[in-house]
Amino acid sequence: MKLERIIEGYGLTKKQANIYMACLELGPASVQKIAQKAGLPRSSVYEMLDFLKKKGFVSSFLKRKTKYFNPEDPKQLVELARSNLEQFERLLPQFNALYASKKDKPTTRFYEGREGMRLILEEI
Repeated sequence: MKLERIIEGYGLTKKQANIYMACLELGPASVQKIAQKAGLPRSSVYEMLDFLKKKGFVSSFLKRKTKYFNPEDPKQLVELARSNLEQFERLLPQFNALYASKKDKPTTRFYEGREGMRLILEEI
């Protein structure tokens, strides 16, 4: 399994995951180097790096009037996932209450392909 796909599971787009992987490989680097490594236009990399910074994947600093971005420790991804899971578990009773209150309404589901067939068999 590619590392980018695993990172996408943390709420990042494919391009954002690609940029984070480039940051991990480069270490502290300018936007231009990150854009070259990721194979993306520099203008869009700025935007995505700001998003990654807000999410805690990268940090930034100024060095001789140039802004550098530094990847955060990948262990933080695990901490982020734990924190999200704990939050969801705390709210699970409220989600279940909402789900149970609407159970009396009929529902329709559509299944496609082999995966759909497998799900139907599991439900039966």
